[in-house]
Amino acid sequence: MLGHREAYVARQAAATHGPAPSRTPAKDSWFGLKAGVGTDWRLGQAFGLTLGGRYQWTEFGEDVGGQRIFNGLGADLGLTYRFQYQ
Repeated sequence: MLGHREAYVARQAAATHGPAPSRTPAKDSWFGLKAGVGTDWRLGQAFGLTLGGRYQWTEFGEDVGGQRIFNGLGADLGLTYRFQYQ
């Protein structure tokens, strides 16, 4: 799955029929912040559960997908396994 910037670069390259997009930074300005909080619970010696939330705010130098600012809430849920070396 492409991120917003990669999708934008791919669309621009396809629209102009130019070469494949490179991974070098463009001259556009981009700025973003991400803040979050989370916790881990041990479910035994080897397993754990992770739960977290975050807020993300990003401003693009140009409209991307019809929007100049992307913001929103997100959640993380995970299962952790700790290898048991003895």
